[in-house]
This record gives sequence, C-alpha cells and structure tokens, in this order.
Amino acid sequence: WVALTPADHEHRFGHGKSEGVAGLVQSLIITGSALYVGAEAVMRLFAPEPIEAPAAALGALGVSLVLTLALFGLQRYVIAKTGSLAISADSVHYQADILTNLALLVGLFVSYRFSLHVLDPILGLVVAGLILWSVRQVATESLDVLLDRELPDRSRERIEAIIAQHPDVLGFHDVRTRSSGSTEFIQLHL
Repeated sequence: WVALTPADHEHRFGHGKSEGVAGLVQSLIITGSALYVGAEAVMRLFAPEPIEAPAAALGALGVSLVLTLALFGLQRYVIAKTGSLAISADSVHYQADILTNLALLVGLFVSYRFSLHVLDPILGLVVAGLILWSVRQVATESLDVLLDRELPDRSRERIEAIIAQHPDVLGFHDVRTRSSGSTEFIQLHL
C-alpha cells in the first residue's frame, strides 16, 4: 500500500523503495527464525527427545499446512499481478513455513512410529538451510532496489534501441536506470 502511494512534494520519485525496506526487514526476521530452528535442531541432535503428544502435534501441523498453502497460493497470485517485492519476501516466509511443516510432519511421524528421534533434528537442520538459501534472494532483491541497481542489460538494450529509433534523436549518452517498487526510472542525456 505504501509503495503504491503516488509521488508527492517530499517524495518526488514515489514511495516504491518502501518495498525494499519491507523486504529487507522480513529477510532479517526470517534469517533469525532459520537460525533459531538450526540452533534448536543442533541441541536436539545431541540430546534427542521422544515426542509426547504425536496425534495433537500431527493434527495442528496438518491444519497449519493447509492454511499456509492457501495463503501461499493467494500471495503467488498477487505477486504475479503486482510484482510486489514486499509480498514476495512474505511469500518466502510462508514457503519456508510450508517446508518446515512438511519436514515436521515427516519427522514427527517417523520419530514416533519407529522411535527414530534423531530424524527430527536432522530435518530441522535441512529446513534451516533451505530457509537461509531462499531468503538470500529476497535480501539481494531488496538491496538492489534500495541501492538503485541498474536494470538488466536486456532492458537497457531495449531502452537504448527505442531511443535510437526516434528520428529526432541525434545522439544520447549517460543512460542510467533503476527501479523503485514496480516503477522503473530512466535518465539520460539526449
């Protein structure tokens, strides 16, 4: 909502960078969660514990998984329509939740059924690694927006071709591009 607020007197380029800020903050929160999951997994790897209420845990995880899948599907739809970096970052969080819930379901079932208590922390470490891997992309994209990274070469080439095609253009140089939320900015000397 903030990113889509039109430009005003104090923010002449709009508010699109709020997407980068939101994405970066979410990346930090998700990284903290992954590190917590990893630390808990390491502790349980060295001191495995049996599961006390497996039926209740499996039921809660099943309901959580269904709800998270529905929310993730809605987010993918919104991202396809808007290209929102903030929702994309949030989507990574829910994707990590889906992986976590699946790993926990498998880990709980196998640990309880076969008294293999070490599987749960091993899956916890795998999930923590997957979360950290996926959050890296969101953090990179957020920093790209905040630090005014140039548009991809293909986009720049297309822009330069359009400029060069205009019959009144005698020449141009210093083409600079950046994005801010869903808006792309182009500056050049013509």
